Amino acid sequence: GRTADGRPPEKRLECVFEGDKKALEGEGKRCAVIIANQTYDKARSGFAELRTPFADADAVTAILTGKYGFVTEAIMPKGDKVPLVLKDATRHDIETVLYKIGLVAGEKDTVLIYYAGHGIYEEKTTIAFWVPVDAEAGVPISYLSASTIAESVQRMQAGKVVIISDSCFSGALLRGGGEGEKINAADRERALLRLAQRRTRILISSGNNEPVED
Repeated sequence: GRTADGRPPEKRLECVFEGDKKALEGEGKRCAVIIANQTYDKARSGFAELRTPFADADAVTAILTGKYGFVTEAIMPKGDKVPLVLKDATRHDIETVLYKIGLVAGEKDTVLIYYAGHGIYEEKTTIAFWVPVDAEAGVPISYLSASTIAESVQRMQAGKVVIISDSCFSGALLRGGGEGEKINAADRERALLRLAQRRTRILISSGNNEPVED
């Protein structure tokens, strides 16, 4: 058929091919850093014990390794193996594992960092923190600040870094962050394909700048 003015009808289709979808999977390694802090000493840290981080971390680890091909162990340049699953981690433990994964993750690799534990927000400085199990109550330098986490991610040469933060005030880890717009499946896939072509850093948080349930 033809249009009213005699022109052939025109349709524009934006197609996503199977080969394109492979780009979403990436060509390199997928490393999962899993941090679950549950057993806090309230007298020392000012934070009560949590009930779910260990179980949540185990469930996330099972899904990432079983369904998406992630590994939870890094092999360092000299051959020594570094476990990437930490439970009841100190500040030193967390900073060390983030540093070491930065040494081995290359530009084609993906690093996913999952944190479950207490989080805190300091209104005076507008800084959000993860709370290690060795934190001292009222001593911000014993926490792990958003800027320290960001510096660790900056050092990583991995093509893609995803941080999943399941803690209070985790949305404040990304300054100016709020709730993202909802998009349909087709737009989402196209957006992911564009991200797959460049260096990407993504934060997924359990809430915005607010307390969240255990």
